[in-house]
Amino acid sequence: MFKNPDFFEHLCNLLPKILPFIEPAIKERYYPAEFSDYPNLGYNENGFPTISKYPLKIDISQVFRPLYSGQEPAIDLKNSPDFIWLFNEIKSNPDLKDYFRLPNKDAELDKSYDFFVANFIEGFIERYYYLHGVKFSRTKFEKIYKSVENYMYSETLHFDIAVPILFVKFEVDTFKISNNVVIRKISDENNRARHRITAYSPAIVDSLYMSATHEIVLRNYSYKRQSSLYDYFHFSDPFLYPLNIIERFFTILKLVTDYTSGFAQILVYPSNWCDSYYADVEPVKGAITKSYPHHFENFYWTRKSYTKLTLKELQEIKKLFNKADLSPDNKVDISLKRFYKSMMRQEEEDIIIDLIIALELLLSDGEKSDITYKLSMRLTALIRKYKNSEYHAEEVFNNIKKIYDYRSAVVHGADKRAQKSREIKLPDNSTIPTIELAKRYLREILKIVILHPQHLEAKTNDLLLLRS
Repeated sequence: MFKNPDFFEHLCNLLPKILPFIEPAIKERYYPAEFSDYPNLGYNENGFPTISKYPLKIDISQVFRPLYSGQEPAIDLKNSPDFIWLFNEIKSNPDLKDYFRLPNKDAELDKSYDFFVANFIEGFIERYYYLHGVKFSRTKFEKIYKSVENYMYSETLHFDIAVPILFVKFEVDTFKISNNVVIRKISDENNRARHRITAYSPAIVDSLYMSATHEIVLRNYSYKRQSSLYDYFHFSDPFLYPLNIIERFFTILKLVTDYTSGFAQILVYPSNWCDSYYADVEPVKGAITKSYPHHFENFYWTRKSYTKLTLKELQEIKKLFNKADLSPDNKVDISLKRFYKSMMRQEEEDIIIDLIIALELLLSDGEKSDITYKLSMRLTALIRKYKNSEYHAEEVFNNIKKIYDYRSAVVHGADKRAQKSREIKLPDNSTIPTIELAKRYLREILKIVILHPQHLEAKTNDLLLLRS
């Protein structure tokens, strides 16, 4: 059952002898030390989770490791034969010894080696106490031990990747996108755990990254286990994750709802493994990233209400997401990426360039002549065929030319001309920002070509024009 059954048995002998002494040792301390970042979960009026650091939780490691040098520990594990055996087993077992050894350094000469070994053993005691108290149960301890042993002896780590979806509510708790992709409500325990996935760079306020009720989960991923305790920061690199799939979801969400979301965390939910524990918090890994619109940082989390996705919208997202994944032409993939980038940018000049590049990729024929006219005609033909009741063909045709005028003015640095063409007048005498209208048309065209990929061929669209 276990890779190292003797190690497990000695821990089972050690814990029931030590656990009863923890609470008396804490009571003897005048000011027992407390965790500075222990997460207590609550919920705001807007429904998003919030974390408080109060009440504080006592850090029981102080009874094994005194806070000040020269002090005797309240519970001296070195007096226990089981602890001594466990300590020596780690120092002599090749698998465990190599894990705790500093790279290119002899374990016997490493002054920090003994500290990490003792801390590793103490961690089992602390985790059990926080979860189950002082009464020892072998069955309850097995799960704690097994996860750590799986990590220590596994060459490959299996896990799910999850991305909290910012500032969007959902009508349902769970929704299956595909066999390996699902949207689900974030559990209370995972909300507590993800609060600890932070970084100084980029720095993101917790009110922002905690503003999510649901997450998109990508299942069945794996990673080669790190070879050393000191080789630790793999999971904190956002570029190690399948960003193309994650960003595609948020782009499809925008296509369907016209609502811009984003993400600030990428989480790793381990599959029956753990390298270390923190109190009673779930062992979640992950990375921080600023993959959301800039205006989210302007106290966006203080709003009273947010968009709620309906089941019908989720079904449309599912359809487009899976169709886009099957697209044989990388034009769709690149256009989706360009649309995603436009969602994240601040400068209008950059946004309009992204949008036009995406439109040209989808509708051009590779020839540079009369590109504005061709794109206007083809886009109008597709809009007329699939969205005839929502758009007037002549209006679409003229608006595309105006969008191109704005793009040309931006590219050529014609500030006055660009300023004049920043808005487009509609038939009802209202105005709309040019980039918003460009986004609207690109959304429609992307949905059309994803569901009807034959329109990625320019000839097909030209034949459609002739038949019209």
